[in-house]
Amino acid sequence: MADVGEAATSAAQHPSLMQCESPAMSSGEVVVWAVGKNVFRYATNTRRGKMVDGEHTDAVRAIAHSNRGLWATVGDDKQVVLWDEDFEQVVARYTHRKKITTAVFDPDGRLIIADKYGEVWRLTPVETTSQTGQRQIEFAQAPPNSMEPEAQGCAELLFGHLAVVTAMECVQTHGYLLTADRDEKIRMSLYPSYQVIHAFMLGHTEYISGLHYSPQYEQVISTSADGTIRRWSLSTGQQVGASFHVDPTNKRAVIACSAYDYTCDKIYYVCENNPTVVVTLGLPGAPETGAELTVCPLDTGRPIQSLCLVGSLLLCVDRVTVYGQLL
Repeated sequence: MADVGEAATSAAQHPSLMQCESPAMSSGEVVVWAVGKNVFRYATNTRRGKMVDGEHTDAVRAIAHSNRGLWATVGDDKQVVLWDEDFEQVVARYTHRKKITTAVFDPDGRLIIADKYGEVWRLTPVETTSQTGQRQIEFAQAPPNSMEPEAQGCAELLFGHLAVVTAMECVQTHGYLLTADRDEKIRMSLYPSYQVIHAFMLGHTEYISGLHYSPQYEQVISTSADGTIRRWSLSTGQQVGASFHVDPTNKRAVIACSAYDYTCDKIYYVCENNPTVVVTLGLPGAPETGAELTVCPLDTGRPIQSLCLVGSLLLCVDRVTVYGQLL
């Protein structure tokens, strides 16, 4: 393990923020993560990192990156902050009515967010030209919505869950939007025809902490606070194979965060309050048989709060620092 940047050490100056989760995201050239309300960026080409000037006043809960180069950070301060490709400048901002729990961009570059009330919304960034001829980004006015007639702002209400949405994944190649919640269920909606529910993926006994798409096997991989990793058929929504229990001896094992490498069908995960990364290969339902576990302990002893893959580098974010592990 090696410290990949000096920026995260700044987080140690804010001990009151250390209780917050630390989302992380990579575009390949830029890695962005958050500790509490503080956001950091790391350039992989220069191997230099820094803390970005404070744009949030409360904990950042999710970071998203679009195929058009834009970044978004959202969180408990109800702010949606849109950033440029290099994560250097803020290009647009939107204030939501409720705290935001997660976010993902769709294939057309529209931002989908979910809030504390389980409602899923969509924002559309559009490029305009100022009077001085400069390129700028702003959020378009949302179309009228019979579900929320009084909301005539930038956010378009898509649908709602009866519990807090904890994870989202947009499967671009098949036109599905996956939303998971604290009531242990995964909703599989057609997208952009989001009103149509294709299936519910049911079986977890605690909230879902992560969703990943496996294009090689056309499956959805879910991680949960029930200590299991499960695979689901994208076509039927049914579970494929048996559940994989990360710690059969500990029924209270909570998978806090995970990262998936679809090129080799490996999933990296960390259990809550644990400084160890575990790798599984050949999960139930995949063509390979069994599950091989490799343990990668961190020497800091601090619990890992987020994982992020950058090529052959696995980034592990704890409450103070980001570490890189070559795979």
